[in-house]
Amino acid sequence: MLHDLFIPGLVSFLIGHILYIWAFLLQYSEENISKNKYVIVILTFLAIYSFNLYKVLSPSLGSLKIPVIAYILVIATMALFAYTRKNKTTFWSFLYIFLGALFFIASDSLLAINKFVAYVPNSALMIMSTYMLAQYLITVGSTKHQPRIS
Repeated sequence: MLHDLFIPGLVSFLIGHILYIWAFLLQYSEENISKNKYVIVILTFLAIYSFNLYKVLSPSLGSLKIPVIAYILVIATMALFAYTRKNKTTFWSFLYIFLGALFFIASDSLLAINKFVAYVPNSALMIMSTYMLAQYLITVGSTKHQPRIS
C-alpha cells in the first residue's frame, strides 16, 4: 500500500497467488471439472468481474496496464482453481478456501480502486480486514483438507 513499493508488493502477491494456484492444482483433475456443472458459471463470473475491474482501472494505470492485467488474471485463476477443489476435498475445506479466494479478490479490488480510481473511505480498514479474512479462511480450509475418493 506504500506508494514507492507498489510494484514490489504487486510482484510478491503475484508470487503468493501463483503458489496458491500450484497448491490447488495438486487437487485438480479433468474428471473433477467435468463432474462440476457450475465451473463454467464460476469461470464466466470471474471473467466478467475481471474484465469490468480492468475497465474501471485502465484509464488511470498508465505504464502499469500489463502488470495489472497479469495480476488480475492470476488472482482470477487462483479463485477458479480454489473452486475446482469442490469434489476433491471436504465440504468445509472447499468452502473456506473458495471464500478466502473471493475475499482476496475483494481486498485487491478495493486496494486497486483506492489507488488508481478514487479514494475509498476507510479503505485501509476494509483492505486489511478482507485480506486477513482471506488468509484466515485459506489457512483454516487447508487444515480441514481430506482427499475425497470418487
